[in-house]
Parts: sequence; structure tokens; C-alpha cells
Amino acid sequence: YQRRVRDQMLQYSVAYFPANIEENFMNMLRSPLHPLGAVLRGFVNIFRANYALTEKPYEAAASFQRCLDDITSFLVCLSDRMVEKLEGIEDKHSLCMKCLDAILIPKIYKYLFNVLKCKYSPADLIIARNIKKIQQLPFDEQMKEIDIPGHLRPVLQQKGNEMFEPVIQDLSMFTQAQTIYAKLSLLESAASKITSILETHFPGHVFGADELLPIHVYCLMNSNISSPETEVQLVNGLLSVILSDNHASSSIFHYIFTQFQGGFHFFKSFFPSPQLNS
Repeated sequence: YQRRVRDQMLQYSVAYFPANIEENFMNMLRSPLHPLGAVLRGFVNIFRANYALTEKPYEAAASFQRCLDDITSFLVCLSDRMVEKLEGIEDKHSLCMKCLDAILIPKIYKYLFNVLKCKYSPADLIIARNIKKIQQLPFDEQMKEIDIPGHLRPVLQQKGNEMFEPVIQDLSMFTQAQTIYAKLSLLESAASKITSILETHFPGHVFGADELLPIHVYCLMNSNISSPETEVQLVNGLLSVILSDNHASSSIFHYIFTQFQGGFHFFKSFFPSPQLNS
């Protein structure tokens, strides 16, 4: 079947393709009349049916991973045959996966999210509870609990959330984003803004990880991200498939996601101090 679909695709003339190759892939994946679109539509229908019928919701995630691996291999193989006839395309896998992320993931996002939430909702509740406990503390105690360096506390105390409002806004949009690239782009934007804001208020100072990470935790605490552990596990499960190691931003995206993941791990494993227990 795959050979038949591939042969049909190779009949399309290269001259038919628009100049924007990414747009072309998007159009093919969107159209149920195109062989690629038909395969994608079939995958979505099968995944939704499996999720609806399974009595053990965790099995749906495993089924999804197997199906995603199959369609990923198929699309990469097919795109290589198509793109090799064109010039200027270096990382074919990244191009294909970016399109797959944009078209496929939103169609199945809520199904996968609900499956994962069944498993990770206890951790979500723990994180929410510990964040609330910290937020109820006086400001100075909050700073101590999340280990904000002493030289940053006066500025934070004076300006509070207003100072990092652009960062908090980016992070608060994380839940609404329904593609992996969109989520990672929001995290990249937030990380960049943290550095920019600190450099504006402390010109000439070089900030290290021991200063940036606590600020990141502070912003996460005030971003009101719902179901954070579920979100982390969803992205973590798809990251290695969607993001090629050859992608220009691969190392940056992996780093900022690890930072994001570590921030919520802090809240999940948070051990209340005597002030919080009182």
C-alpha cells in the first residue's frame, strides 16, 4: 500500500509544487483527497477510535506512540523522495516533522491530553497545592523558599509580578498552545525575556544558572499553568519524535524544556519548611 501511495505521489511534477515547500507539505497533509492527507486522516480516526473504546486509558498512549512512529517513518521516507528533487532543503526531517506537528497534533491533542491526565493528575494536584502554600507566605519567605538570590530580592519586592509580566504571559499561554513547536517557542520567548529584563535592571552583570533558574521558578509559580505535570509529560513524549537533532534550535529547545520541567519538579518535590507547616 505504501509503495502504491508513494508511486502516486511521485507522479506529481516538481513544477507543480509552490515555492514555499513548507506550505506545500501543509496543503498535502490538510487535504483528504491527497494520499498523504488520506493517510493522516486515517491515523486520526484510528487513534480517536482506540481512545474511545479502550478500557485502560494508558494503552491509548502506547497505541498513539506506535502509530506516530509508523506515520513518522512513512512521511520521512516519502519526503526524502520528493525533496531530493528540489534545492535548498538541508534538514528534510525537520521540515516534515514541523508540518506533521502543525497538522496532526491539534487533531488529537485533547484525546492524548485526557489520556495522560488520567495518569498524572495526582502529580498535578501536588504541584498546585505546593504552589498555593508558597504563594500564601509573606514575600520575603517566598523568596527564601524558591532561593531567589539576595541581590535580586529588592527589585522583585519593589516591582513584583509587574517586572516579569511579559514572561508570565508567555508561560500562561503554554496550556492553550496545541503543537510542540508552539509550546517550545513560548518557553524560548519566556527564557529570552527573563535574561533581557534582568540585564535591563542590572546592566553589566553576567547572570548564571544559579540566578536564572530561581527567577524561572518564580515566573512559573505565578503563571497559573493548569495540569503542569500532564503538560510536561505530553511534550516529553513527543519531543524526540517531532524535534530532529539536526534542527537548528534543537539544543536550545531541549535546554529550555529541561529548565521548564525542572521548575515544576521543584514544586512537585517541594518539602514544606516549618513556616509552611505552621
